[in-house]
Amino acid sequence: MRRVVRAPAGLPAGLHSSGCPVLGAGRNGRHPTHPTVAVFRWPRSRVVIARHRRIGARVLPASRTCIAWPAAARANGPTATVLARVPFGRAGTVSSMPDNLPPHAYGDAIADVYDELTNVGAYGLATEAAVDVLARLAGEAGTALELGIGTGRVALPLAARGVAVTGIDASARMLARLRAKPGGADVAVTVGDMAEVAVPGPFDLVYVVASTLYCLPDQNRQLTCLSNAAGRLRPGGHLVVEAFVPDPSRFERGQRVEARAVTADGVRLDVARHDPATQTVFSQQVAITADGIRLYPVQVRYIWPTELDLMARIAGLTLVRRGGGWSGEAYTAASATHVSVYRLPAQ
Repeated sequence: MRRVVRAPAGLPAGLHSSGCPVLGAGRNGRHPTHPTVAVFRWPRSRVVIARHRRIGARVLPASRTCIAWPAAARANGPTATVLARVPFGRAGTVSSMPDNLPPHAYGDAIADVYDELTNVGAYGLATEAAVDVLARLAGEAGTALELGIGTGRVALPLAARGVAVTGIDASARMLARLRAKPGGADVAVTVGDMAEVAVPGPFDLVYVVASTLYCLPDQNRQLTCLSNAAGRLRPGGHLVVEAFVPDPSRFERGQRVEARAVTADGVRLDVARHDPATQTVFSQQVAITADGIRLYPVQVRYIWPTELDLMARIAGLTLVRRGGGWSGEAYTAASATHVSVYRLPAQ
């Protein structure tokens, strides 16, 4: 099927629209992960690369093609017809992702400021509602295991409700922060890989919050984690997963830079790269202050909610409900996060 789009305005003099193929307008008119490709006839036989309504500096000899991006393709100008999609590795991004981070890397780097950053974010603001839900699922004098317990943002108030909480985390520095807090010494914690769930059970409740399940590097490790978690549940026990809903449209040409905070004292940036083939995002949280620059590396392998349901099903769990948050919000196509509750069948 052929469709017609507009070729970019502002092209050099002498560039004609004869046979001008373009592919890949993104969803709802936005740019896709892969670039649009437009071919133009130009008498001087050179390549011009156009990106977002401007002409790039790169000019190559002995060719009559021009690469344009969707925003440019929507500008006023000659018409163009559909071609083929450029492979991801040629889509204007860096060609390869970094190696996997060690499991403890993020926690060790950010432990000193983790509470300061999360307490004012979306996860921190929902802590009380999260504890209400988890306490009900654990039951009176119940037992709970938190995967990726961190500094105890959720575990400590849950323990204060009378739930016997155990936790596992790869970062010794995060656990040190937990132990230093009031009540931290009463929570049993283990330093280790949460995918292995190397703690004895059984538990009434196993939970993982704040998209921590995504920190496991690939689908196999994530499935291993869910299977081992199911193996630590009592019959009829529950597994709860809180995570963000993936949104690949946030990335432009496989990358994104966002100013998370700008104050008189400093700046905090998120600089990220995205590989849709592996569902992996590698980012640096960059803090710039008068004291210098600090980097907090983060690597996630996101999971689509329906993919998570299949993983849970393979692990022997059944979805009970899914909400768009901890306060009973409906889960819809517009939800930014989800809270999914699974149950192990009673024997």
